[in-house]
Amino acid sequence: MTIAARYVAALADGLRDWGIEAMVYVPSSHCAPVIRALLADTDAVLANRDDEGTAIAAGMAPAGRKTALVIQDSGFGNALTILCALAGGR
Repeated sequence: MTIAARYVAALADGLRDWGIEAMVYVPSSHCAPVIRALLADTDAVLANRDDEGTAIAAGMAPAGRKTALVIQDSGFGNALTILCALAGGR
């Protein structure tokens, strides 16, 4: 097993141990190994954009669903707008 495969397995195992029930993801070749690892045992929701995925994942929390958001690191900047809005910022 390669080092990258061990990192993916450790991340997926950690999320499972945390008890995630769902995953919201934006398609990405960089995140594909993690997405594939989680697809087998979580409910998956495909989002078109990072901010959309953030909003979907945030909406699952009040419904009592533990949700993982899988996006590229560059997508985090795009998600900041919705994170600020959810936190009550402008």
